[in-house]
Amino acid sequence: QPRFPQESGAWGSVAAFGCTLRMARVGDQDLASQIKRCFKQFDVDGDGVISHFELREVLERIQGPGQELSRQDIDRCIAQADTNRDGRIEYEEFVDWLMMPGCRVQASSDGASVFNMEAILQPLFKVFDRDGSGAIAFSEFEECFCILKNALKISRNGKERAPDPDLFLKSDAAEVFKKIDKDGDEELTFKEFVQWQTDALRKNGLLNADLKDLVPALARQLERIFKFAAAEDQGSLTEEDESVDTIVLRRIIDNLATFARSVWNEQSASHNALHGKLHYPNRWSDPPVGLNIERLIRQHLMIANFRLADKVEDEDSAVHVLCVPELCTKGPSPETPARKWIARISVGPDMNRDLKYYVYQDLSWEEEERGAADIFDAALTSFSPDMRFFCLLKTQSNFGTKIFWNNTQTAMRDGVSLGLLTEEQHHNFNRWIIKRLREAMRGDLKKNAVQLTSQEMEKHLQTTLQTRHFLSPRSIMAALLEMSVFEVSSKLADCINA
Repeated sequence: QPRFPQESGAWGSVAAFGCTLRMARVGDQDLASQIKRCFKQFDVDGDGVISHFELREVLERIQGPGQELSRQDIDRCIAQADTNRDGRIEYEEFVDWLMMPGCRVQASSDGASVFNMEAILQPLFKVFDRDGSGAIAFSEFEECFCILKNALKISRNGKERAPDPDLFLKSDAAEVFKKIDKDGDEELTFKEFVQWQTDALRKNGLLNADLKDLVPALARQLERIFKFAAAEDQGSLTEEDESVDTIVLRRIIDNLATFARSVWNEQSASHNALHGKLHYPNRWSDPPVGLNIERLIRQHLMIANFRLADKVEDEDSAVHVLCVPELCTKGPSPETPARKWIARISVGPDMNRDLKYYVYQDLSWEEEERGAADIFDAALTSFSPDMRFFCLLKTQSNFGTKIFWNNTQTAMRDGVSLGLLTEEQHHNFNRWIIKRLREAMRGDLKKNAVQLTSQEMEKHLQTTLQTRHFLSPRSIMAALLEMSVFEVSSKLADCINA
C-alpha cells in the first residue's frame, strides 16, 4: 500500500507528517486527497512506490492537445521526482515534486494532468510584446521591466508582504535581457521568454494553481498601465476624470507590485494574494458600433403597445434598462469580436417585474426568450459591484461619455434597487454634486460681475441640472469612490476611454 499519512492513528512517518504539514500550510483542504488520487494513478501496480517506467507510462497517457511532453520533458520529470536517485519515487518525493513551482504535472479533482506553463505565460508575453510581432525587442522589454521596477519602489503595500524580488532591484534591464537572449539576436522569442520565466518561478514557493491565478492577473495590471499611458498620449485623460484616474492608477500600481512580489520571489516566501478574495471574471470592453439604448427603448415600447408621446415622468411608466457585455468563457479576451451585449428592460415601478431581454448583434436588437435571463444574470453577477453600477451609468448615457442629470438619477435609483448602494448614499451623492455645482456657478457669476437673487440662483441651478451634460460616468464613479460607496477596483482602468 502507498505510504500515505494516516487520517487517524499514527502518522506513519516523520516525512509523511512533513508532507501533510506542507499541504496544510498552503490552505487547500482538498489538495491532500488530490495528491493521494494522483499517486494511486501513477502507482499502476499498487506496490506503494512509483517506478520510472510507471511515471513515464502515465505521463505519456495524460497528454492532450496543447499539452504534449517531449521525451526530454519526461526524462526531466523523472529526474526531478526521484530526488534520491534510487530508481523509484516514494510518496514523500511525489508530494515534493507535485508542489514544485512549474512542475509539468498538476493534481486536480479529476486526477493528474499536464500543466501547460506556456499557456499560463502567453498573456504576459503578449503584454511585453507591445507591437505584436511575436518577439520582444529590447526597448519593449526595458519599458515593461522599468514599470515593474518602479511599481515595487512606489507601491504603498504594508509590511505583511513577500520580499521584493532581486530580479528587479539588483539588476538592470540590459543585464537581464542579455541573459535571456541565448542566441544573441537582440530579441526574445516566446521559447526564450518561457525558459526565463520557468527558471525565475522555481524559487517562489507557489503551487501551479497559484500561478494560474497570479500570472494572468499580473499581466492584466501591466496592460492597464499601458492603457493609461496610451490615453495620456492621445490626450483623452480629462481634468474632470483626473481624480478617478489617480485613484485607479494607484490601485493598479499596488496590485502590480503585490503580484510581482508573489510571482518572482526568490525566497520561497510567496503567497497567493488572490486567495480568499471574491473573483469577478467579467471585464469591460468597448461596445460594438451602433449600440443604441434609445432605439432599444423605442422598439420595446412599440412591442409593448406604449407610445413615447404618452410617456410621462412617473413611476408607473418608468423604463428600467440595463445593458451588459456577456461573460466570455472562451476566447483570449473580452475583446472577442463575437461578444454579445444583453439588455434587460422593464416598464413600471418595479424594475424586477415583467422583464424582457434583448441581444445586440449585427447592428440590431433581437428579443431573446430562451436562456437570455441566465446569460444576463451570469454576465451581471460576474462583474464587481462598482462595474455593475458603471454599466448602469453607461446604459443611461446611451453609451456616450456624458450623462444628463435625470439619467444619472435613474441609474442611482436602479442601483438602489439592485442593492449596489443605499438611498442615503444616493442622497449624499446628490447633495455633494449640487453643492459643487452651486459653488462653480457662484464663481462664474462673480467673475462676470453678475448678481442673482437666491430664487434666481436656484432656478438657474435647476435649469443647469436638467439641460446640461455636465457629468461623465467616470466622474460619477470618482465621486462615489471618494464617498467610499465602492471599493477602488483596477478594473475601472478598462473603462478609461468609456
